[in-house]
Amino acid sequence: MRTLSRETKRVLNEVAASSSAFVITKNGSPVARLTPISAFERESYSQLIAEGVDPFNPPRIDPTWDPLPPVSPGEKTVTDYLMEDRNSYDETH
Repeated sequence: MRTLSRETKRVLNEVAASSSAFVITKNGSPVARLTPISAFERESYSQLIAEGVDPFNPPRIDPTWDPLPPVSPGEKTVTDYLMEDRNSYDETH
């Protein structure tokens, strides 16, 4: 952690240039892993950002929205409808 703190730019450049992960330790015990992203992931992130989507800051749920009311006994939930839709797709293909 000391090296990462003092030499962040150098360490990140090494990670970016490497194809293997680096283990971060604190007092000799592993605490995290820095892993380079693939070219595919880099392109995907770039495409999302170009489309105005920030993949690193997911949208937040509006706190003024009310939750869905509970379903009555015997009534299907949204999940039930989604599962039926998914299963119908699997059965036809």
